[in-house]
Amino acid sequence: MSTKAAKNTKVLKELKTPPAKKAPAKVKADKLESTRPPKAGAAFKMPAKLAHCVDLLWSTREARLKIQRECDELEKKEAAIKDHLINNIPKNDATGVTGKLCSVTIISKRKFSVKDWDKVNTWILKNKDLTVMNRKLSDAVVGEIYDNGKTIPGVEIFQAPSVSINKV
Repeated sequence: MSTKAAKNTKVLKELKTPPAKKAPAKVKADKLESTRPPKAGAAFKMPAKLAHCVDLLWSTREARLKIQRECDELEKKEAAIKDHLINNIPKNDATGVTGKLCSVTIISKRKFSVKDWDKVNTWILKNKDLTVMNRKLSDAVVGEIYDNGKTIPGVEIFQAPSVSINKV
């Protein structure tokens, strides 16, 4: 088996192998069931006491962040594999490469990159065509304008409630 085939086999095995499961953390006797994050697919019941809601928020967020970190690692691995395939599959190979689970072909997509924002902004103003832009205001810039005592017509200010979480 060639080294390239051996590497591909190793990558396939890594993809098929589920991550090692850790033993569940022991829960102290004084921990309430209502402060644990709900299991996936389980019916969710909001705790009656706000203090329990706060603890549930913390444990649920921690569980989500743990999963997110695992997803981030998988996404990095996926990007590395894609880069490897883009760099190693011949550009003129219309059939691509087929494995046991799927086949891959390299396609080309049209993307746009701004090299001169002044020229783009001039074009937008001249043509009165804002459809080329995303429709979202920069909170930092608009906030600075309002902080300097100016306003922007058509923009309203509202207070959006948010939850600040700090570990005790």
